[in-house]
Amino acid sequence: MEHVKKQDRILFVTTNEISLLDIPRVLDELGYDVYEADFGLVAQSYEEQNCSKIKAAIKEVCIKYVITYDFIVTVAQACMEEGIPYISWVYDAPQKELYSYYAQYPCNYIFSFDKMQVQRLRNIGIKHVICVPLAIHAEKVRMVADTIGRTMKGGYETDITFIGQLYKRENEEAVWSRIDEKFREQLYQNIDACFMKWDKYTSVHGLMSEECALHLNQLDGNRVTLECPYISPQFYYEASFLSRIVANRERVNILNKLAEKYDVTFYTKEEDVSQLSTKVKIKPGVSYDVLTHIYRRSKINLNVTLHCIETGAPQRVLDVMAAGGFMLSNYQEELEEMFIPDEEIVLYHNEQELEEKIAYYLSHDEEREKIARRGQEKVLREYDFGLWLEKSLTYVAEAETDRTESYVTIQAKEITAQANLLLMKKDEEAYEQLYDLLTENKYNATMRKKEELFMLREMLKCWQYERQMGTACIFNNIDNVQQAEQKYLRLNHGLWRIEQDLSYERCMEAIEYIRENEISMLFVAWLVYTNLEEQEKTFLKLAELMSETNLIEAVRLLSHGLMVLEGNQNLLVQQANYLLELQLWDQALTTLKKIEEPTEEVKDIMMMLDNLVSEASV
Repeated sequence: MEHVKKQDRILFVTTNEISLLDIPRVLDELGYDVYEADFGLVAQSYEEQNCSKIKAAIKEVCIKYVITYDFIVTVAQACMEEGIPYISWVYDAPQKELYSYYAQYPCNYIFSFDKMQVQRLRNIGIKHVICVPLAIHAEKVRMVADTIGRTMKGGYETDITFIGQLYKRENEEAVWSRIDEKFREQLYQNIDACFMKWDKYTSVHGLMSEECALHLNQLDGNRVTLECPYISPQFYYEASFLSRIVANRERVNILNKLAEKYDVTFYTKEEDVSQLSTKVKIKPGVSYDVLTHIYRRSKINLNVTLHCIETGAPQRVLDVMAAGGFMLSNYQEELEEMFIPDEEIVLYHNEQELEEKIAYYLSHDEEREKIARRGQEKVLREYDFGLWLEKSLTYVAEAETDRTESYVTIQAKEITAQANLLLMKKDEEAYEQLYDLLTENKYNATMRKKEELFMLREMLKCWQYERQMGTACIFNNIDNVQQAEQKYLRLNHGLWRIEQDLSYERCMEAIEYIRENEISMLFVAWLVYTNLEEQEKTFLKLAELMSETNLIEAVRLLSHGLMVLEGNQNLLVQQANYLLELQLWDQALTTLKKIEEPTEEVKDIMMMLDNLVSEASV
């Protein structure tokens, strides 16, 4: 079986939001050559400077694989450009960055614990997205758990413990006040529909109306469209807005009610806990490595999963069970698949069942501790990070076995194949589709490195202008990307000859090519002002050569040139001269009037033309 070689260097990149270090520790224990790097990254946005730092590190240390917790867009961009695999171990669901164009890169290997998230990501076209359960660092947990077991002597510090967040929104009243009244009522109904309900048939997704989601998106400045083009506004706001409101109400409700009867301790990093009863013992949040002590010294550990985690088992569940703590969790479909209910874990589906099971297991110590021991054995045996990281690395190595080209080249071939099919259709709809394809942000790296596709994209931009002016002929005699590139390069080279003022014969070859291929003056002008430095000189020379055979085309060329070099006196004078030759007196006069500081000679011509136009009107 193929595998990542132990000597292949792996770079583990941390972020400001995620401080977990189990992955590099486990990789080190497994014998991999692993490097850790902290660039001060954030997961939510692309950072050009940090992308350059990551690329430099990849080159300097000869890194073969990069790995992170969750999906980090800057890391994906760096790996795409450097042509190495990026392994993302995702423990958030849904993670909105997975619905950005960065996640579409072929270098990405995304391992997610939630089956529904995996299916959704596959549906939007991500190739390498694999469902794996979350895991724990078994060796570390065993050492801590053994120490606790030797010192505990059967004692517990609290009846019930919950570690987490309340998800209280800042300025919640102000947020709700901005929402239209009819949508507020809808949202309250959505909240009630899933409050304190956990089963296969109740989901936060599918509750919000499209109209309501679009309203929230508008209030947010259309952030969904800008940040997450592969996600619908409904899904986004059900996950980021609705599910968090429900979680806040559920957690406050559970903690306050249980504290009326039992000793309840809540560990949190949140500053505002004003929603909680004074009977809830509130303690500050603790580091990840200390959790094992807390879980083991609590009779019952609660899990209240965010509803946006659709089927998967969150990290808290595995951490509690690995520590030997008793886990009482809301129902999640995959928890029922991973563990035997009431033998290794205990699940509740609603508020009444939660209260009944707490009362029962607090009064049945031996049964509770037996379930905790069985759950611990299962987790340490089957959900060890070492086991699942090895499987993940094996998957990546096997997928990479036949890759002989860079990711950019692979992506370029896919785009080229699609572009060729659209170019062969030769109709406006196909060109629109092609424009949309080549301007997708996920292809930015490929566009920068593959000139033929970049040139085609530039031609499509020009085509958009041509179409507006009713002369869309840029793709005449073009059936594929190669022909488009040849047309672009040949015309551009001809214009360069004119800019460099080469021989008359060489310059006329460019004019002949323009005429024979029915190239519009807009395309010619586009290339002049996007590729050449001596724009004024080139426009004047080109128009002069063009005027020898077609005065009207020379006038059109200068008109397009004046769109960029607005008010240029030399172009205006030359255009007026051609209009005079065509005896278009009024147009020549209009052109000359655009000159801000006309010479005396030009003023005389304008006076003469003014008389001619007046006489003609009489």
